[in-house]
Amino acid sequence: FFIAAIFFFRTYLLSRNFFFLFLCVIFVLGAGEELSWGQRIFNLKTPDFLNEINEQGEINFHNISLVNAKSKHGVAKLLTIEFQYKLFWLFYCVILPFGVFVMESLSLLTQKIKLPVPPITLGIFFLINWTIFRVTSSFLLPPNMSIPYYGGINELRECVSAFLFMMLSIYFFNSIIGRSHVYTTLKDPEL
Repeated sequence: FFIAAIFFFRTYLLSRNFFFLFLCVIFVLGAGEELSWGQRIFNLKTPDFLNEINEQGEINFHNISLVNAKSKHGVAKLLTIEFQYKLFWLFYCVILPFGVFVMESLSLLTQKIKLPVPPITLGIFFLINWTIFRVTSSFLLPPNMSIPYYGGINELRECVSAFLFMMLSIYFFNSIIGRSHVYTTLKDPEL
């Protein structure tokens, strides 16, 4: 997530497209949350008020009981950070690119507001990652194991998801670099 944030920020600096700055902020927050804001790195103690409401006793928001997915069902699960993250990648990396591909009006709208659209192939990898997680956790892992045993497959899914967002950030960065190279080449009178 942090590498993705760096590339999104560099892309923002080159393009001045605020969507890239927004993505940078999102992934800085994601990286901070995943690292519990450096709690183990800096050997920080969890404040008492946070320790009481955080399911893992860490300095982060996504493990607070109110928004953590553990033991949530029905409508309450829709308000969890994990579900919101799934909605984000599903809409931004799968539905939006497919919609742009099949609907000219959506394509024109994204161009008009300068919304960067991920390549549809990347969305396919997000779906494959999620499908492998669901199949593995539902059908392939043996029953009656400890909770950390099942958590490993979820951590692997998160890691692959972060890698895919890193690839997306590099894709956008390279796209902007390529466009600026073409633009400067066209402006050069000697070429």
